Amino acid sequence: MLLDDLKFWPPQAVAALREVWITTAEQVVAAGSVEGGVATIVEQTGVREEEIQSLLERTKSCLAPESAERMGKPADTSEMFLGALNPKGEDPDRS
Repeated sequence: MLLDDLKFWPPQAVAALREVWITTAEQVVAAGSVEGGVATIVEQTGVREEEIQSLLERTKSCLAPESAERMGKPADTSEMFLGALNPKGEDPDRS
């Protein structure tokens, strides 16, 4: 579902999100669900946090229930083995 089709989103916010390749309802809900996501959307759009929270809830309610649930929480990537390997002998838990 395109963000442009959700007429309750302010046009300037949709345009600002489009600049960072967020163009769908699913993408904005997913972006808002990660740590710091709402703050980033606020910064990008210039819309108050309370309004972004409300817009995200309205947007989420427009999605199919299974999509809303999946997009509304951060993905578990703990078993995807993303990133570089540690050099030999280096403790991965050492800060």
